Amino acid sequence: PNTVQFGWVEPGGQRLVQMKIRNEGNRGLEVTSLDLTDLATVVGLTAAPSVPFTLEPGDSVSFGAIFAPEVELPMSAEPMALLRIRSTDVARDPFEVPFFGAAGVPSIVVVPEDAVDFAYVAETFTAERSVTVINVGHAPVALTDAQLVEQTTPEFTLVKGDLPVTLAPGEATD
Repeated sequence: PNTVQFGWVEPGGQRLVQMKIRNEGNRGLEVTSLDLTDLATVVGLTAAPSVPFTLEPGDSVSFGAIFAPEVELPMSAEPMALLRIRSTDVARDPFEVPFFGAAGVPSIVVVPEDAVDFAYVAETFTAERSVTVINVGHAPVALTDAQLVEQTTPEFTLVKGDLPVTLAPGEATD
């Protein structure tokens, strides 16, 4: 791939992405180095071929890139690592592959957090209140269902809105 996107991974977890170098030219391609610059020290290569090696036209070699964060790592527009492939390809030497990813866990806050206050509502009248769910974590969170817990009287109903919904970090829904 031209870019590796690991997405969100929980700290202590890992994600493997398969990579392939393919010779699309019409003569042998010598790969002289595979250099990984890992800015966050959380990315590695697995089963990478020994360099130098030569790929004949149409040949390819596969290996893996693994993202294994131990602590939270925020999403950034800057790559967290860069694979620099040096070869005899005069048009693209070096060929650079940026790696993106983030580490974190989802966490939500519900506002109001403990009870929804309807104050006094006269008989035969109705009142409506909103509950807001905010993703305060560092990873997307999927809200799939909502329900009333320990309902004291049958007069209360829950309107579930747009569920299921996925909230990115910092996003909220009512």
